Amino acid sequence: MEPSGTIKILGYSCFLYPNCNDETIVKKLQTSKNGETPLLDPTVPSSSLKLECNSTPYNDEVDEELGQGSFNIVCSLQKNKDKVFRITQPHVIHRQDLTDGEMTGLFIQSLLSKDCQNLCRVFEFGIYSTPTPYNTTVEGVYAIMESLPFSLEDILENKLVTNEFHMMNIFYDVFKGLECMHILGYVHLDIKPANIGLTKDYTAKIYDFGFARYLPNDPKIERVDQKLYANTVGSPRYIDPYYRERGIVTLKSDVYAVGIMLYEYYVEPIKTYNDIIDVTGKTQKKQIDKNLEALIIGCLQPDPKNRYSATEALSNPWFVDKEKTVIGKPVGGRKNKKRSTRKTSVKKIRKTR
Repeated sequence: MEPSGTIKILGYSCFLYPNCNDETIVKKLQTSKNGETPLLDPTVPSSSLKLECNSTPYNDEVDEELGQGSFNIVCSLQKNKDKVFRITQPHVIHRQDLTDGEMTGLFIQSLLSKDCQNLCRVFEFGIYSTPTPYNTTVEGVYAIMESLPFSLEDILENKLVTNEFHMMNIFYDVFKGLECMHILGYVHLDIKPANIGLTKDYTAKIYDFGFARYLPNDPKIERVDQKLYANTVGSPRYIDPYYRERGIVTLKSDVYAVGIMLYEYYVEPIKTYNDIIDVTGKTQKKQIDKNLEALIIGCLQPDPKNRYSATEALSNPWFVDKEKTVIGKPVGGRKNKKRSTRKTSVKKIRKTR
């Protein structure tokens, strides 16, 4: 099989074999294992879920390394400045379960990001092959993705200055991304600040779909593999309490995680799960905006039947009635008030995606 393109890194050529027009992976992801819900919607013809191959093969060279994560290395490209090149870490290459998880997440992200503008675009992904100085060949998973200069975690941890309008717009974008996913029947299961990327104009986009899956018939509650969900987040505080008690997740599990992010930013930091007991009392003591308080409480309801959906969160008056504009984008569709012309200085912090 001939490679479709080449990315040079440290003087070596990564030969790219994109995963597109491959019905095998689609049918595999549509197949139920051990009675669990398939990772892709099995009711859709597999032929309609195939991804289109890139019409122009990528032939580029790595500019510099932007960062490393547990599973991946992310690099900028010399020609395609608006894209990044992501490859799996060496230790992942020999773990078939991790490789399969990477491919599945990239497939779902690529599929959904075509329709959902607040999801990070995946332009191409597949298997790369590169020679080594020892006359051997290394293979792994690669992806060419939309470049997002920093993340919500960067803003929170480094105290980057953003005004109220910016922060409201970021959370609005996150809910919009989730709403689009949920309408299509998919749940992310790893929502946290590190997985929310931001463009230079503060548009928020969700990435890292390693645990995303098809979850139909919500609000009917579906059971999933407890080991899968137990490992979905870097910190236990983002895990849905309904899962803690019953081993069950819903589409609203993602909404709960956003509620935690809102709580941490506007009320107080959370160190342990017990820190979010008596949410109503703590938000009232903080004397935050009443509509924002209702939004946080609605997202953090322990029972998903009483919890906001992403669509209900977006209809909260904190978003709709403020008549605010962020970076020229109206929120809630109402007439815009004149916004401040003060510029916010944000340095570029490079983090892996």
